[in-house]
Amino acid sequence: MKIAIPVKMNRENPPLAPLFGKAKWFAIVEDGSIEIVQNMQKGGRAVIEWLSSMNVNIIIFR
Repeated sequence: MKIAIPVKMNRENPPLAPLFGKAKWFAIVEDGSIEIVQNMQKGGRAVIEWLSSMNVNIIIFR
């Protein structure tokens, strides 16, 4: 299972990003490991398609 969480910055324990579609970074959690990846998409559907292409199963956001 792969989980995506929008975050504000690329650092350890980042705060959650308030706007999902405009989040600059996503924490990707899989099998107990966390990777912060940069979101280069322009929001909305493009973000969903990008996360789907990375096989994300769950999205947690505020």
